Amino acid sequence: MVTTHPERGLARKKVCVGVYTPTHTFFREIFFLIIVVTHTIPQEWVKEGSPFTFVTDGVESAMKKARQIAGNKNIGVGGADITRQCLKLGLLDEIQIDLVPVLLGQGVRLFEYLGVEPIELERTGVVEAPGVTHLSFRIVK
Repeated sequence: MVTTHPERGLARKKVCVGVYTPTHTFFREIFFLIIVVTHTIPQEWVKEGSPFTFVTDGVESAMKKARQIAGNKNIGVGGADITRQCLKLGLLDEIQIDLVPVLLGQGVRLFEYLGVEPIELERTGVVEAPGVTHLSFRIVK
């Protein structure tokens, strides 16, 4: 999970920015509002009371919309491509990584194609638990 928040603190309601594809979504159980970055809005998901807001004009627009909705609450960003775009644009404040002892043979790499300029991180937390290590970093700006 990657987050950005205007005021540090816990959110009661979270706004999440993610990606939709016709065959897969990153969100299963919905306990928060979701800004979905997509090229095509899935009409079957557009209905009154839906937690989804669709944005078709890019990540910067999605983050602007998320900030409008969230106010001073946290915004979570999901999906490697969306996260990478937000990192490159300087739109994130913090990175939280849940590290499990499994090596995958394929998939989308979260930190690939970030460019030549380093992104400095400050470790803010490490929590070990059975089968997982939770890592938190502040993005130094």
